[in-house]
Amino acid sequence: MKLYSRAGIAPIVLFLFLSAQTMADTIYLKNGRELAGLIEKETDTEVIISLGAGSATFNKTAIQKIAWSDDVERADIMAEWQRKYFSHGKYVPRGLEEFGKSFREVLDMRARALGKKRDIGNYRIAETRIRKEITDTEQELVEVTRALASQFGAEDLVKYNALVRRNNTLRARIDLKQKDLKANAGKISKAAKSIFSYQQIASDFDLRFKAVAGPELKGANKRQAKYFKLVAKELEKINRDFRQIEITASRKNNNILADVTINEKVTAKFLVDTGATVVSLSQELATKLGLPQGKTPVTVSMADGRKVSAQRVILSSVRVGDVLGENIEAVILPDAPGNEIDGLLGMSFLSKFHVRLDSATGKLILREFVP
Repeated sequence: MKLYSRAGIAPIVLFLFLSAQTMADTIYLKNGRELAGLIEKETDTEVIISLGAGSATFNKTAIQKIAWSDDVERADIMAEWQRKYFSHGKYVPRGLEEFGKSFREVLDMRARALGKKRDIGNYRIAETRIRKEITDTEQELVEVTRALASQFGAEDLVKYNALVRRNNTLRARIDLKQKDLKANAGKISKAAKSIFSYQQIASDFDLRFKAVAGPELKGANKRQAKYFKLVAKELEKINRDFRQIEITASRKNNNILADVTINEKVTAKFLVDTGATVVSLSQELATKLGLPQGKTPVTVSMADGRKVSAQRVILSSVRVGDVLGENIEAVILPDAPGNEIDGLLGMSFLSKFHVRLDSATGKLILREFVP
């Protein structure tokens, strides 16, 4: 990167902190500042100094003097930079450029996922607040509705009209809060998709690295072998961000089935379906659970292309093994999705996880990002 001020020097000076035993090339500026790194290029008018992952360019008129490192010191600094910035494209060994690009993508997506994780925490706090406001308003609306019923036909029109206005205000407030809740849910969903993408990329890269690192290490040169070791160390840190849960599952016609407990009341057999937007359950199971039926049906597209009418509900809890999800969006379908199958375990529950089946153990593996 090139940083200039009106005088032809960097307005912000970045200092590279190296060990006390290692002396870098040091540029002393006339304004009293100094910058340590390795000189990449010097011309009659300017000096370019490398800072490890970037560089800075200075006009010679701004420089008082330069202190140069010797060859041994330069080699030590380069080795330190290769360790510190090993994922940077500048330091990826020749022949591993594509591998290095994939690894940098994992690191970049991790940084974004950490931010999205914080965002979801804030959205959940907002969701709890909005739901409480809706509940409180609904309770007040019930009281106002009762008061209106008692005033019907009464002569006190002023009081009656005041109750009507309050009734309308409360209903409008509930509608507004429902819209806020829907918008907040959209933000949660968008952030969750970003995290879900990262979980997939990170898990796939980890499996890929384990599969190829061994064979590639055998034919690797010294620098490539060192690079692979640094990647392995970084992947250990990345994997500590994840919680892995193993769940007993079964297979039926190439489908994965798992026992799912709804609202801590009824345990049923669900088909694990990452293609389903939300959890769905049969009308028969909904009746067993005593779920309230919504007034407004929604249209749901089935895997075979059919459109069916369904009822949208919020499940208090969905438990699969030791994993518990709360306030899970779901739909009630008229029929079960298959024989001896009571519902579909869709993305309104699974969106937090990278999902795969361990063919060796038959276990359903849920990998959750919990930094």
